[in-house]
Amino acid sequence: MNNKILFFVAVLSALFTAVFFFLANEFIDVIDVFLLGSFPDSGQTFGIMRLFCYAAFGVTLVLVLLGFIVGKSYPSVAGAVAMYLPTFGYFTVTMLPLAGIGLLRALWLPLLDVSPSLLGLGDVVFVPFILLVNHLGYRGYLIFIENLSWELMAVGVFIFFLGVLTWLYGKFKGYEIVDFWIYRVSRHPQYLGLLIWSYGLTLLMMFMPQFSGVWFLKLLPGPSLPWLIYALTLVAIALNEESRMAKKYSDRFMEYRGLVSFMLPLPKAIPKIITFPMKALLKKSLPENKKEIAYSISIYAVILISLSFFS
Repeated sequence: MNNKILFFVAVLSALFTAVFFFLANEFIDVIDVFLLGSFPDSGQTFGIMRLFCYAAFGVTLVLVLLGFIVGKSYPSVAGAVAMYLPTFGYFTVTMLPLAGIGLLRALWLPLLDVSPSLLGLGDVVFVPFILLVNHLGYRGYLIFIENLSWELMAVGVFIFFLGVLTWLYGKFKGYEIVDFWIYRVSRHPQYLGLLIWSYGLTLLMMFMPQFSGVWFLKLLPGPSLPWLIYALTLVAIALNEESRMAKKYSDRFMEYRGLVSFMLPLPKAIPKIITFPMKALLKKSLPENKKEIAYSISIYAVILISLSFFS
């Protein structure tokens, strides 16, 4: 019976992962061709769509907030993914930033209207990558970047699959707290997989000329701020989930949380450095309610954006 459940859950997890990641990638060229035919010169039609773009941006923010208000992760995840989705627009190489699949970037119009340079206010997230490249001293760094980006994306997809598989199997078996398999290493493997996958994709968009036409043509900066917003939103969602779990399962969940890393297993010194601002402000290592979560994420957003601005 257990083997049948595991097989069914594995198939279901694989299908879900494939739909979530690969189908979108497969249809990028198809969508690009379709949109180029429908909107060959976005400048002529974009004025009509301006109100719609602002409304779509507003809906994205509402989805993120709605998830926190109603205590459900799905609306917030949908909003975070929608905010990041226009990054796929960097796959198109065209002199018009909003032509073809680049039209997806219209969601960022409120940011672009203020200044296109706002998209680069998350560049600090690439510091570890840049330090790694400089340390290793790769001469053929473009090949290294491309290989690393695809490897990160593959690892992210695999971790996401393992997270979905473990979670579904645990729910089928009646676990209240899923604490086995990959959940013994990371408390939020699905979000970790999404972050690693999207980080690899963002590196590809930032540094590879064949994928980042509008960036190399100086039409738009790389999409580091959307990735930063996306990442902080996923972290906030994970913290909100933990707040609910702590209230529901009390000491049982607190014991599990004390044994397993939040997302990525790191040497103990690094989490202490990361959580220092939170400890200094809240006098605790993790926020415990929605107000504290919002406050903490806002503080980290200000710190990271400020570092990007002055870097």
